[in-house]
Amino acid sequence: MRCVRRAWALDFASFQGPTEICKMSITLTVREAHPAGGVILLTMSLGVLIAQIDTSVVNFSVKPIGTDLKATVTELQWIFYVYNFVYASLLVTAGTLADLYGRRRIFALQIALSTLGRWCAG
Repeated sequence: MRCVRRAWALDFASFQGPTEICKMSITLTVREAHPAGGVILLTMSLGVLIAQIDTSVVNFSVKPIGTDLKATVTELQWIFYVYNFVYASLLVTAGTLADLYGRRRIFALQIALSTLGRWCAG
């Protein structure tokens, strides 16, 4: 698909600066709306929702884990540390893979692997 751009130049009236007269010019570029913009927004919103659900699951599972393992608060904090470390590591890796193989392909692969993992976990 070809991206069509329209440009407008806005010239602000000259104004007296502290030492000289300045003229400001701003060029605005507007892209025409993508026909599937709503589908893209929905897909990205679902991806963010999945990440938020994962974080909520970790938050809600801390108390049962602590009860079963008789863990202290300090030991339970490690659950959050490890989760965030793994999440950040996978985020950087996914970004690198997206640069190499394409954002759509890696995003679809991540959603598929995430769904498969949830299905296997029950």
